[in-house]
Amino acid sequence: MHTKQDMNLHAIFLHVAADSIRGGGTMLALYLTAINIKYAEALVCVLEAAAVLFITLPVFYASSRILLQVWSLEISSQGSLRQHCARMVEAMRPEPRP
Repeated sequence: MHTKQDMNLHAIFLHVAADSIRGGGTMLALYLTAINIKYAEALVCVLEAAAVLFITLPVFYASSRILLQVWSLEISSQGSLRQHCARMVEAMRPEPRP
């Protein structure tokens, strides 16, 4: 199980890695454009996005599991999901002015 500190460190690493991927992609796109490859920037952009998505999935899954566990515990202690949603909607309604 990941702790909050582990996920924060992982997120910092991912941020640096994503910046490095984008920087390398920029240089690759520049090189491919220089040798007259059509749509080089678009191709490299898609590759960058796929690489960043691939490396961020583990921390995304770990943090979503933690959030969903907390959310499900909150709902199970307060009744059904429908009742919980109804309370949330009621809490967001503005009070009528006198």
